[in-house]
Amino acid sequence: MKKLFTLIIGILLITTGYSQINIWANTPFDYQSWTGGGNSTYGSDMSIVSDKVAWMLFNDIKQGGETNETVTLLKVALTTDGGATWETFNGPGDTGSGYSMIHAIDDKKAWIPVFNTDKGLHYTEDGGKSWNKVSEIYTGENSFCNVVYFWDEKNGFAQGDPLNDLDNFEIYYTTDGGTSWTPVSGVSATEVNENGTVGFYDVALDGTLYWTTTKGRVFITTDKGVSFDVKETGLTDEISIKPGIVVIDEKTAIVCAYSKDKDKHSYKITEDAGNTWKDWTPLGAGETFGSYDFCNVPGTDILVSVSPILGDPEPTPFISYCEKGRSGEEWDRFYQWTTEGAPQVLYVKFEERDGNLIGYATTYNYGGTYNGPQGILRYFGTLPPPQGTDVKNIQGINVNVYPNPTSGIINIQTVEEIKTITLTDISGKTVKEINNPEKNTVLDIQNCNKGFYILSIKTTDNKIINKKIILK
Repeated sequence: MKKLFTLIIGILLITTGYSQINIWANTPFDYQSWTGGGNSTYGSDMSIVSDKVAWMLFNDIKQGGETNETVTLLKVALTTDGGATWETFNGPGDTGSGYSMIHAIDDKKAWIPVFNTDKGLHYTEDGGKSWNKVSEIYTGENSFCNVVYFWDEKNGFAQGDPLNDLDNFEIYYTTDGGTSWTPVSGVSATEVNENGTVGFYDVALDGTLYWTTTKGRVFITTDKGVSFDVKETGLTDEISIKPGIVVIDEKTAIVCAYSKDKDKHSYKITEDAGNTWKDWTPLGAGETFGSYDFCNVPGTDILVSVSPILGDPEPTPFISYCEKGRSGEEWDRFYQWTTEGAPQVLYVKFEERDGNLIGYATTYNYGGTYNGPQGILRYFGTLPPPQGTDVKNIQGINVNVYPNPTSGIINIQTVEEIKTITLTDISGKTVKEINNPEKNTVLDIQNCNKGFYILSIKTTDNKIINKKIILK
């Protein structure tokens, strides 16, 4: 679609390890330090390869100079250690380019559809240090690539808008890792201005892929992009607001639209692979359901939603989950910002990789300092959280933990009576545990692997504080 939709992301990880810790933690990714500071900075998409490897697109919007010109700088970030460290670099194109999304194969190869200047399908094979463009596709004057996705190293597809009204959508598939691309014929627009939308697609665990058009139609492939079934959803409003479509399983999906005139969201759900659709109404919109974005936790019925600052007076944003995703009932907040000056959180995504459930949620930073978690966040724990577990960091414990990052020695000082100190790795496995420690305690982790850890301190009156630890 011929415009760029703002997406905001961050990082959360759902582990199925040994720990019952549930915590949101910042990764050491500071938008402003990476970009040199801007009027606003936000993530626009993320691709999760494994529990260690993830790629992110982010934009830094600067305004100033004699003409007060607004310039958007497009950047790419890569982590290969589960978020403990990040490397950033320039993506393809120039300041006039736009990115639809990113899809990565591993820590070396990733794909970005680019529109406007230097439009086309671009890729890197050296971890983002250099970029190449596929020369034979998306070369037309009106070419606009919305989506690229690979099921494995060899099989992938790319979806673009019709070159002209009522033409075929510009769709290709590859079976050799992108060396050559075969056009898909017979998939045409049926209305004027019917287009795809940047990054609007979702995939079931069995590989069934759904993507949407702006005119309420859904395209489904079960053969890795070679052919598509086309389904009418009955939505009359334009599907042009995140997330577009959420897939629960190969037969169950939710599409969402937005009416500017009515300032209202509308949703439809299918449970028979798009043959029939009915209204879907999430309960608690604005209170426990975050209408800005939501996603499925693959392999479950659980949905997770995020909400920016809503209401009057402005409450703080939150993240919530629903175990009964097909019905949309009984949403519960499992994180909320509780201080003034909280950043906005506007995007969430989960993937299943090698038995690990991994997801992301980030904040939108307007060039200022914010209270509470911000930037790229990471979640450690399980979904749904164990009954009786408070997944928010409990405030009010007077504790000092230093240095952090650390080379291996952690000093813990507190005036509280401590029951346990527990250190877990990113898989949720307990690495160190001390029962009934002294108020001044030294934790030696010099023999542990470098990376990201969670330090959980529990007091004798069952207050808990969780802190992110980076071993460098």
